[in-house]
Amino acid sequence: MLEGQRSLVGLFSPPAKRVPVTEKSGEHQRVVAFLRGIPQDVLAKASLRSKAYTRALMHFEAYILENKENIQDHLTFLQTLYAAMHEPDGVRGVNALRREEPSLREQILEHESIGLLRDATACYDRAIQLESDQIGHYHGVMTSMLGLGQLSTVITQVNGVLANKHQWKSELNTYRVEAAWKLGKWDLLEDYLSSGNETHRLFLEATT
Repeated sequence: MLEGQRSLVGLFSPPAKRVPVTEKSGEHQRVVAFLRGIPQDVLAKASLRSKAYTRALMHFEAYILENKENIQDHLTFLQTLYAAMHEPDGVRGVNALRREEPSLREQILEHESIGLLRDATACYDRAIQLESDQIGHYHGVMTSMLGLGQLSTVITQVNGVLANKHQWKSELNTYRVEAAWKLGKWDLLEDYLSSGNETHRLFLEATT
């Protein structure tokens, strides 16, 4: 009986309301108009942040062509994009276009993209001298030194930095943990892990 009731309900239910074709077309046109109204450079930056690198390059090229922009004003963005795409030839090509001396950040991008970690480390050291309160420079130099296998130096450097900037411990502790682990210095490893619960969790996730 219930099945019959269900079938009758379905049979006599009013049909679903259909959206007129003209209304659908109007909505589509509004969406297209909205998307076209977003500047291409904004779309390029959003695509880069979303790691949609090919799309970012497409929007960037459209922005340059549509607005007849001077590419010299946007070389840092283009170099950052090529570095994210792991395109060392592109990074070098951008650098060759420069008419002015590249900034430290731009030099670092080029060095890192082509594997010149010693040169990148030297640039980070100069950046630290100029902006000692920017933790990003310390992340960069520690990553470069780990890549170079300078494990004991990493431990010494992190300890030295944390002696003056204890508030950075949660962020920099992971570098000396990795260095101590690779060196097989288990007492140090235990000390560093016990000093930061978050570092301990990340380490366990990476090694299990």
